[in-house]
Amino acid sequence: AICYVNRKKIFFADPLRHPSMIFKTIFSSIGTIGDKLKLLKLRQRLAKLSTEDIFKQTEMPTYKALMAYGFSSVIMRNFFGPFLSGIFLEKRLETSRRMMDFVYKMFTEGKAAIPAKGMEAIPLQLKDQLNGAKFHFNAEFDKWSDGKLLLINGKEEKLDLVVFAADFYKHKQAIEDNQHKKPAVYNFYFKIKHVPVQGPWLILTPELKLINNLCFVDEVAENYASEAHLLSVSVISPVSVNDLKDLPQLVKIELTNLFGNETKDWEFIKSYHIAEALPNQYQVKEKLEESELKLADNTYVTGDHLFYGSLNAAFLSGRRTAEKIISDNQ
Repeated sequence: AICYVNRKKIFFADPLRHPSMIFKTIFSSIGTIGDKLKLLKLRQRLAKLSTEDIFKQTEMPTYKALMAYGFSSVIMRNFFGPFLSGIFLEKRLETSRRMMDFVYKMFTEGKAAIPAKGMEAIPLQLKDQLNGAKFHFNAEFDKWSDGKLLLINGKEEKLDLVVFAADFYKHKQAIEDNQHKKPAVYNFYFKIKHVPVQGPWLILTPELKLINNLCFVDEVAENYASEAHLLSVSVISPVSVNDLKDLPQLVKIELTNLFGNETKDWEFIKSYHIAEALPNQYQVKEKLEESELKLADNTYVTGDHLFYGSLNAAFLSGRRTAEKIISDNQ
């Protein structure tokens, strides 16, 4: 990562993977030398724990766990705050410490990547293996009863099996748990001619009001842009702006504060507001009772909201539900 503090670039990398960064990282002002040693200690602790062990830990908010680990307020403000907010999409770091430990373990053991053909490549690979499957895209159902789905176009189909791959109870929960709205995010994309920071860096901006993090995407995956470079900017909701239409311009102003006059030619392309980008993760788990995967006869539920918000949990829940269906029909 590169952290912008007092308009200065501070490099912060894993010296075990990038030995050339060891001195820049150890002596960086992102945190104290003690913080760097505690990061190594945390890495060693999590290496000894299985993911099952991690999800058995006592629940507590992430910020309390980081304090218990002994990290200073400096590294909390400059690194953990924006870095984990970009992952959990909430700035108070009230997400379960189980999730924080799991994510940190995954980052130290694996590599961060994005598919060359975009995230959509993952479900498309699954779809291509479903020979003879029939898909109704962008269709809503009006009612669910006796294994029937009444599609929005009015055509009723009798189905042998129903799997809800979504939060079936989200509307009920929204009423009962309104104070805990699901994490949301705004993404802004800009077309630029010249990249001010070369390399696959995640840029953290702890001192900015709107921008949480940004990345020059084609520095990570070169085929994401061709004629120009692509900048992705994340703003964590909620944002205190009177008119959301002003957000792109306000983001551009903050970019200028970071990179100077060269941003005058940066062209805003498009923005996205993902209102329910993640499930609530104040409490997370890795195991469910089989009965929790079944809503009624021949009706099941799956999705990462049952466990914790991630691609990993999406695949995990899909497999668990599939195994439950197979066992019920043997």
